[in-house]
Amino acid sequence: AFMGILNLILILGTLTVVIGELSALRQTNVKRMLAYSSIAQIGLIAVGFGVATPQAVDAAVFHMLNHAVVKALMFLAVGYVAVTFGSPHIENFKGLGKRMPLTAFAITVGAISVVGIPLFNIFWSKFRLLLAALQVGKTGIVALILGASLVEAVYYFRLIHAMWFEGEGGKIEES
Repeated sequence: AFMGILNLILILGTLTVVIGELSALRQTNVKRMLAYSSIAQIGLIAVGFGVATPQAVDAAVFHMLNHAVVKALMFLAVGYVAVTFGSPHIENFKGLGKRMPLTAFAITVGAISVVGIPLFNIFWSKFRLLLAALQVGKTGIVALILGASLVEAVYYFRLIHAMWFEGEGGKIEES
């Protein structure tokens, strides 16, 4: 019965990752994109708990903490942009690097962390989840984590590109 529950957690976690990432990919509202991204990250955490080895559970808890720190930064920065420009639509983020460089930098650091770029905090928790899955021969989970990171790279780098390489505008006051 216990193995059945763990398999159910793995299946539900996997579905959560896939649906969350694909939903985030199609968003033009940046706050919604972050919310769906968070849903996918919670799916990864559930997958870690579903693997149920001490290493996987440690990695899942570590990922939970890393994600909480990074997404708090991102929601605060994106919310600041939404309040400043009236909406969290991606159009308002074009040229943000020129208009609000500190805020754009904060969002960029958060985005490259969530994608799992090496040396940023979420890289380490995703890496530990990968290792825990490999230890028990669950290569499907490895593919899930890598695939999710690839989809995240698409929508987060799209946001980074809009902030730094599109749009115009003069610098405005950042508090």
